[in-house]
Amino acid sequence: MIREGLAGNRIAVTGTTGFLGTALLERLLRTVPDADLVLLLRPGRRSTVDQRARREIFRNDAFDRLRADVGGNAAFDAMIERRVTVIPGDVGRDALALG
Repeated sequence: MIREGLAGNRIAVTGTTGFLGTALLERLLRTVPDADLVLLLRPGRRSTVDQRARREIFRNDAFDRLRADVGGNAAFDAMIERRVTVIPGDVGRDALALG
């Protein structure tokens, strides 16, 4: 029922560098294949949000099952490129620091 309700939607997710956020992201990617995901991530001191997402989120072992299900690292990377958009922002700042 949740899968059907989320199907075809764009879903914004915060907190994906944390344990629960990573688990939620993996679950959404694995079980709602027709949803697009937007991650709000603070930029690192020396890295972009895309670099930070690759390093701190998508290299996580939590994605091993999904990586195997889609056919390996190259297919996983292609799926992430297609379905996930990472934008810079900060939930602790006014207007999420989006401006």
